[in-house]
Amino acid sequence: MGELLTSYTSLPNLHPALVHFPVALLPIAVLFDVLAIMVRNQRLWLDRAATLLYAFAGLAAAVAFWAGRRAADSLVGLSPQEQVLVGEHHDAALFAFWVVGTFAIVRIAIGLGIFSSKGLLFRAIGLPVAVVAVVLIFIAADRGGALVFQHGIAVVSAEEDRELAASGSESGTAFDARADGDDGAEARLVRSGEGVVHWHPLAEDDRALGVVLRPADGSTLSSVEWKAPAGPDQGGLGVIVSGRSMLILPGDFGDVQLEAELEITEFEGSVGLVHHVQSTSDAGLFLVSSTSGEARLVTHVKGEEEVMGKGEVTLDARTLRLAVFAAGRHFRGLQDGEVVVHGHRPPLEMGGCGLILDGRGEVRILSVKITPVDE
Repeated sequence: MGELLTSYTSLPNLHPALVHFPVALLPIAVLFDVLAIMVRNQRLWLDRAATLLYAFAGLAAAVAFWAGRRAADSLVGLSPQEQVLVGEHHDAALFAFWVVGTFAIVRIAIGLGIFSSKGLLFRAIGLPVAVVAVVLIFIAADRGGALVFQHGIAVVSAEEDRELAASGSESGTAFDARADGDDGAEARLVRSGEGVVHWHPLAEDDRALGVVLRPADGSTLSSVEWKAPAGPDQGGLGVIVSGRSMLILPGDFGDVQLEAELEITEFEGSVGLVHHVQSTSDAGLFLVSSTSGEARLVTHVKGEEEVMGKGEVTLDARTLRLAVFAAGRHFRGLQDGEVVVHGHRPPLEMGGCGLILDGRGEVRILSVKITPVDE
């Protein structure tokens, strides 16, 4: 429905068109409520008008929030820092929606005479709450406006600039994880000045398993082994998988975005990204089925599994480009920079980041990138 409506406009989604309604309707409803208390000889129609405006404001807030969720999931190529800003806007909008919606329901009940004996008293008491609701709506709207006008999110020219920046060269220093006298796989594990970790393994990096990719607590290397390259130009690290293994890179991370490029054309099972790893029974996971394309956001906390959301990825490309964003209570699984599943839960404790391989066949690891996120 939303796609059909936006096809007749130049808007990328419905959120910009809908968000102005609660921003405009709620202050007008408050004004009519004040007039209904002050102007006694016009109280009846002013009260009815205020009740109707509150109802429309509550409905508009719900629809605008729904459209905002869809708009956020449609954004492509956001940096981790921009993901944080989108999350902050979401939290402000969610809080405003609950306050406005709850107050609108109570105010409708008052207008219908359910509290007829004390209706005027309830309106007077409710006015400060209504003013707070107006402030919350304005705060949420201000953060949404900042996303567009200060950070250029969902602006075409800004997206083009980000694509150019992403294609630029990256530099950094070697991660302090190499073995004495070795300049192979671990020498290609690089940390930039901002704490971003990059790993671009080569096919001949036979020592990568166990040195760069280490088994998480509760996992082993028994189900994975290095595959010798078929030719001199074969890229990425080939891994033969015969079971389940959770492999993490050096270092612990808090709020983070983890990205990986994997080739899975010769693999059957599930692959994914793991973050905040304490052990195999205490971690966050973004899992993708190589056969059905089902994507899941999952957490394991003290051995208990929680599925935060399910989605679907496309498997028609040779290379699977996945990312998982986990900052605060916001969790998103992405393919090619686009959100395919999202969820919310309390934050996880700082831990490792890496890959999970569960199945049989060959997985070729082309790159892994870990970006710490500053709230």
